Amino acid sequence: DVSEIPLRPLVKVHPETGVKSLAVGRHAFGVEGLEEAESERLLQELNALAVGDDHWIYQHHWAVGDAVVWDNRCLMHKACDWDFSSKRVMLHSRIAGDPISEAPL
Repeated sequence: DVSEIPLRPLVKVHPETGVKSLAVGRHAFGVEGLEEAESERLLQELNALAVGDDHWIYQHHWAVGDAVVWDNRCLMHKACDWDFSSKRVMLHSRIAGDPISEAPL
């Protein structure tokens, strides 16, 4: 039941820099106060805005030994296609977010 899922803001404020960012992506659904169709349209527009300009996109070109670190609090990320016949080792770690800025509404 969607009504049981906690609400999260569409605009987040980074707790250390104060910079605002869109908190949209494939996971985002439903905007409180909007009809379903209008909500979906807004989310599609916001996603297109966030990734519609190459200026805002970084794609890492991997080399042996590379490590990439990002701050999940202020960006969207998406895996790209890769050759499944090539060996790939991926290590993942997360640091707990700020309880206030990361908490559902």
